[in-house]
Amino acid sequence: MPGYNYAERYYAQHHEKHPDWVIYGSETASLLFSRGIYHFPMSESILTEEDLQCSALMNSCVNWGAQDLRKMLVEDMLTEYSLGQFIWSGIDYIGEPTPYHTRSSYFGQTDTACFPKDAYYFYKAVWTDEPMIHIGVIWDWNEGELIDVPVMTNGAEAELFLNGSSLGRKKVDLRDIEGSLPVWRVPYRAGVLEARAYDARGAVIAETKRESFSESKKIALSAERTVLESGCGDIAFITVTVLDEAGKEVENAVDRVHVELSGPGVLLGMDNGDSADRDGYKVNSRRLFSGRLLIMVGAGDACGEIRLRVSGRGLESAELTLSVVTAHEGAEKRAFNDLCRAEEPEEDIFIRRIDLRPLSDTTVLTPERPEISYEIRILPENATDREVKLRVTNRQGVEVPCAVLKREGNVVTVTGRGDGEMYLRASANNGYDHPRVISVTELSACGFGPVSPDPYGFVSASLCTFKEGDITGGNEHGIAFARDGFSAVGFDSLDFGSAGTDELTLTLFATGSDVHEIKLWDGLPSQGGRVIDVLPYQKPVVWNLYQPQSFKLSETLRGVHTIAFSADKEAHLKGFSFAKQSRASRRISAAEADGIYGDSYRIKDGAVLGIGNNVTLSFGGLYFEGGSVRLILDGATGLDVNTVTVRVAGPDGEEEPAVCGFRRSERGEQTFSLKVPRGMCTLSFVFLPGSSFDFYGFRFEKE
Repeated sequence: MPGYNYAERYYAQHHEKHPDWVIYGSETASLLFSRGIYHFPMSESILTEEDLQCSALMNSCVNWGAQDLRKMLVEDMLTEYSLGQFIWSGIDYIGEPTPYHTRSSYFGQTDTACFPKDAYYFYKAVWTDEPMIHIGVIWDWNEGELIDVPVMTNGAEAELFLNGSSLGRKKVDLRDIEGSLPVWRVPYRAGVLEARAYDARGAVIAETKRESFSESKKIALSAERTVLESGCGDIAFITVTVLDEAGKEVENAVDRVHVELSGPGVLLGMDNGDSADRDGYKVNSRRLFSGRLLIMVGAGDACGEIRLRVSGRGLESAELTLSVVTAHEGAEKRAFNDLCRAEEPEEDIFIRRIDLRPLSDTTVLTPERPEISYEIRILPENATDREVKLRVTNRQGVEVPCAVLKREGNVVTVTGRGDGEMYLRASANNGYDHPRVISVTELSACGFGPVSPDPYGFVSASLCTFKEGDITGGNEHGIAFARDGFSAVGFDSLDFGSAGTDELTLTLFATGSDVHEIKLWDGLPSQGGRVIDVLPYQKPVVWNLYQPQSFKLSETLRGVHTIAFSADKEAHLKGFSFAKQSRASRRISAAEADGIYGDSYRIKDGAVLGIGNNVTLSFGGLYFEGGSVRLILDGATGLDVNTVTVRVAGPDGEEEPAVCGFRRSERGEQTFSLKVPRGMCTLSFVFLPGSSFDFYGFRFEKE
């Protein structure tokens, strides 16, 4: 009975060869979830985010694991010769914090505090018969923001309601990939989100709801049990939540609470299930994560009452009493050590949410209406650390050049620059060295024309516009090439300018120290592209660490190109950058001019011939260190002297003019001294009336 680790793709092939085998998935899934954290949209695979959390929407996938929980479960049920599967994992655990360098894993269906994640309820829908329904998202977002609402149920149909109005019914088929998990895409409106499950006859068999809520007001405590036996290692698990003024649970609360204990008990520790939280477990003060915190209290040797008091700044405290009774006869003796650190209550009030409220009736930027403004509100309003970072990003959280931002007080204005879909993103660190709270709202721009990343800056691999083969998300907004076989990513319309480039730096993480051959394509592989170079990447492996390697290309890329990278085995590409070269470092043919203006000339074989009255040739992208250089002109003239005025415009726009007298000559080179400013310059050759010149090209040498 063979077991398969992450190898479902071989089931059918092996069954055909060995029809007598009964197989099973000995390790499957490795999907990633953070409880109560949602990275939209659900349709986009988002492996990593700046908050160091993985999306509870089931759209955070590693390249070796399942790419779709629905597909994994449904296909296994439909495979009659499969005994079933063991998923990795049931509960989060300390260590293996893929894809981040944090504390604990994200693989579990419950977190380390054993609070269920939303995926837990999908397994429950598929694997149990007791009628159930669960809404897989909280209900507290920016007004009008499009929210994916997955509903987990084992009913025959599900219906979703917002503030009493039906958003439609969807059939549920747990033996169909698409039909197993109905999803609605709903513009957020504050209120009540309700879901109902129906059986095949149309009768309601289960109901649930998620409600909007306001700010944290009071602490609430609940215990699995309130009676413990003395001296035998009994433990009570107490869940801490906070409620708003109306008594509704604040499901994204991040309040810090302080625990005091009296009586015959020991505070054993606290856990909020947050892999990125730096606080220890053996403490008496901790933050809630996604609205929850677990307290563990052990019974001492004496009988009596344990009094637990939980408080927090600006919150009504809560108390709970546990009874310690005599242990049953024969109970094994066990004692606890009081190892928790006593800490003073923290005074900070943390940002729970950043509200982005549009001040116009549109989310589409156009040349006629190029600006949209948003009001920024920090919740709660008395949060102590109020620093908010604003960016325009794509779905993956990578900055895009489609728009620019301008902030004045609590209003931010987005101005369109190029076509595309984008997100206005606000984030706050809440005392950490990375964002802990992220708020996004969708907008788009059209009518400006296409805009592409600058190839001379770092280009994130997640900005790819083309994918071929089994491409999955990678760490730090990168991509992962397929583990086996050909795969490729492409980037449209990168403008290398007239100067061009012949040097490329790839930032990769390869899973082995042998050579990884990455092919660089001009054009897309599946659309007639050609291979420019095969780039042999090789670095000593440091797990989950990207390392850059530079390559000299066999040709110079100039102008606009669509480029692609491909691989035949697994490697993770974070991104790339090209080195911008100065045109001043090579010979430039006259016909490479960025602009030619004048009365008479003709272009042939890279030369500009028959230059007559009032002709100007302009060349940009020339970088100089400043000072004097030798200008070597390649030309011919029948005049005794053909005067050429050379103008060099520096970065500040000021010009350094010089007059060069090219003497009568068949084609040949003549040298002139020229003063140039420091920086990227534009060079113009001005031919005055009466000129008669054939211009083949020019180059520079150091003086």
